[in-house]
Formats: sequence, C-alpha cells, structure tokens
Amino acid sequence: MARDGVAAATTRAVTAEAGMTQSRFHYCFRSKAELLHEVVETMVGNQVTSVLDAVRAGVGGDVRSGLHTALQAYCQHLVDHPEQHLLSYELTQYALRTPGLEQLAAQQYQAYLAGAAEVLDALGSADPVLARMVIAILDGVTLQWLVDRDRTTAAGVLEAFADQLASSFVERIAG
Repeated sequence: MARDGVAAATTRAVTAEAGMTQSRFHYCFRSKAELLHEVVETMVGNQVTSVLDAVRAGVGGDVRSGLHTALQAYCQHLVDHPEQHLLSYELTQYALRTPGLEQLAAQQYQAYLAGAAEVLDALGSADPVLARMVIAILDGVTLQWLVDRDRTTAAGVLEAFADQLASSFVERIAG
C-alpha cells in the first residue's frame, strides 16, 4: 500500500506480495476492511512510539524542551518514512469516500488523538484540546512537507509551534 496506494491493494495483490494464498489471507482477515483497520493501528502505533521514545529519553527537561523533542521526533519520522505518512492521508480519503469504511477514518484520528494525549501526558498534562491542536498542526506540516520536502521549514514551523504550545500547556496547568 505504501508503494502502490490503497486502491492497488486488492486481496490478490496483498497475498501475492506476502507470498500467501487468498484462503490464508481470509483466515487472518475477514476482509480488506479488516486489513485496513490493522494497517491504521500499526502505522499510528509506530508514529506514536517513535515520539514517545524520544520524549522518554529526554525526561528531566522542562515542558518546552519536551515539546521540542516530541515534535522534532515526529519530523524525523516524517522524513524517514514519508511513504507511511502519504499512506495515512490516502487511507483517510479512501475511508471517507468508501461507503462502509467511514469508521476507519474515525479510528485513525481517534488513535492520533490518543497518541497525542499520551505524549502530552508524559510531559505533564493530557489536555484533549491541546491534543487536537497538535494533530491539526501535524496534519498541516505533514501535508506541506509531503508536497515540498522542505525539512528546514517544517522543522522551523514545529519549533515555533512547540514554543506556542508550551505557553498554552503552562497556562492550562496553572489555570
């Protein structure tokens, strides 16, 4: 899917790529939709894990430095795995346009929000509004980077956002 897109990922193509029979595929997954749910879960899990690992490795700093670490880890994951991030957008659009798969897009964004909340919690507060802000900014930065591949600008936007988010973070904890 990362290489050829979601539409090209028929069960025949998936089984051929995996070197398995279609009956074995259907033993593991009841449908392509079930496979897509698993792909979303795995992909989001990988992104969140890479950020959490970076945050936990840098424990001991202040909120601002923790946010900078988290957002730069995300940027690094984006640069290292652009095909996964492109696939995530494609999966969202595919799910929203395919009758019966709308829940896949909801699952994807619920997982993003849970991951952002987990990272924020590791820094001291799992505020749901801040988690939504993080996802909104990351969506925009990711899409822009996929188009222009300008890492310097993407990293600069994330640095500025980390500073703004740190201020909001402190205000929300204090208030």
